[in-house]
Amino acid sequence: HHGNAYYIDRNDNSVLVIDSNNLTVVNTITSPKIRGLRDIIFLQNGQVMVLACPDNSNLLFFNRSTASPVHYSYVYNRSTSYLWPHGLW
Repeated sequence: HHGNAYYIDRNDNSVLVIDSNNLTVVNTITSPKIRGLRDIIFLQNGQVMVLACPDNSNLLFFNRSTASPVHYSYVYNRSTSYLWPHGLW
């Protein structure tokens, strides 16, 4: 939960953004690199979203491109040297 929204993994390379006030879907964040999402971390007051994806041992970085409705754009990924990344290193 961040910024009055829930972020839910759909197991299909996407994350739903759901308004926590009225429980409506406000956006869908998609990327073929989102696989097996384990964690979502928000940095810089929500400007950066980091997804930990253990299925491909990657940390994915997204920048918030709009605040209302909330939308994040894929920036880059960081491969990890260990299996099942969790959080930040």
